[in-house]
Amino acid sequence: MLVDASAVEVYANGGRDVLSTRWFPVAEELSVALHGSCAAGHVWAMGDGMAGTY
Repeated sequence: MLVDASAVEVYANGGRDVLSTRWFPVAEELSVALHGSCAAGHVWAMGDGMAGTY
């Protein structure tokens, strides 16, 4: 699952199945929850690639 400032992408079955959507949240903080099971998961903090340009 990839979540950033305006996109959510969920990958399954080794990337063969993908769900993508755009969104524009207004909250200062974001919580993401995964319900179900998976073999493994990793979390990385994503930086703001546009920082300083706006």
